[in-house]
Amino acid sequence: MFRSRYVYKNVDEAVEDAGIVNAQGSEAYIIGTPARGLHLQTLQDLACERSVRPERRYNALELVFEKRLSSNWYFNANYTFSSLYGNYTGLASSDEAHLVNGRLSPGVSRAFDLPFIGFTAEGEPDNGPLPTDRPHVFNLYGSYIFDWGGSSNSTEISGFQTIASGTPQTTSIYGQSSVTRQIFYHRNDLVRT
Repeated sequence: MFRSRYVYKNVDEAVEDAGIVNAQGSEAYIIGTPARGLHLQTLQDLACERSVRPERRYNALELVFEKRLSSNWYFNANYTFSSLYGNYTGLASSDEAHLVNGRLSPGVSRAFDLPFIGFTAEGEPDNGPLPTDRPHVFNLYGSYIFDWGGSSNSTEISGFQTIASGTPQTTSIYGQSSVTRQIFYHRNDLVRT
């Protein structure tokens, strides 16, 4: 059997803590969609000219060749060609994988905590391939069932293999603040693992 499918996923709205620096120099947070609603109004009141909105787009084409169980064996081979692009790494915040224990709380990443986070050193939005982007993934698995003379006993031997392209590597720096790292040039500037 052969089948294929196309997948498109897009984050329309992301609820996140979005920060500003108040008059006392402390960080203040608004829970909502960054660069929209109350957060956008507050940024405009503080004369911030630019802000970034969360973007996360996933496109994939999956091709599958499969033999279902018959004559004691089955087999599946599939290939996925995909792209994961944007600036919002999701609830688990894979941009912060450098932290010792990672980010465990959803919706509170550092991605939108200050108005300048989300821009490169050149002042451009830091959108690009996200840290978990793997454009090429090939999976292969199969199994053979040894039936021992028609008894109720059998032995199944199976195997699998996954081959995937590497993850994007990006130069990041502690820029205008020691709050979090920022993308220096652009995402995936160091190619892939």
